[in-house]
Amino acid sequence: MLYNEYMKATKQTKSLIKYLVFSMNLPTITSITKMLYLIDLASVASTGEQTTDFKFIRYYYGPYDKDIRIIIDDMTAKKELDADVRYLSNGEPFLVYKMPNGTASFAYEGANEQIVRDLVDSLGNLSPKSLTELAYKTKPMTRLGATLGGNEHLNEQLVLTEV
Repeated sequence: MLYNEYMKATKQTKSLIKYLVFSMNLPTITSITKMLYLIDLASVASTGEQTTDFKFIRYYYGPYDKDIRIIIDDMTAKKELDADVRYLSNGEPFLVYKMPNGTASFAYEGANEQIVRDLVDSLGNLSPKSLTELAYKTKPMTRLGATLGGNEHLNEQLVLTEV
């Protein structure tokens, strides 16, 4: 990939992540990752192309790409996103991402805008757990016989064209 294409993809990917953080009810790393997966899956079904360049693998708790965390951590370090620590009922901490103070609105303008907006409108209020459960019901995951928390086909790249 040429440098300019990489920078454009990164800019679009960051814009999409910011839109998810701004629009979702509980934007954790899990919910953002699952939403990116579902967006790519819907984009492939509709246009034949992914919206992002992520290569999702079957991981312990569903579709995952380590680059998502790397990008979000980088955005947080550069103050493009903020993160708040919250706690599960068992006391385990987790991060919820938010736009920096003073951000009144954020609109995504990029590939497959309507697909992105429709999915965020319909799924953006779901919990990370519900998004994970939904991801497990998709064709790429059921094809592998993947079960939540299981290790069937662990680390195998998901084929998004099998919808």
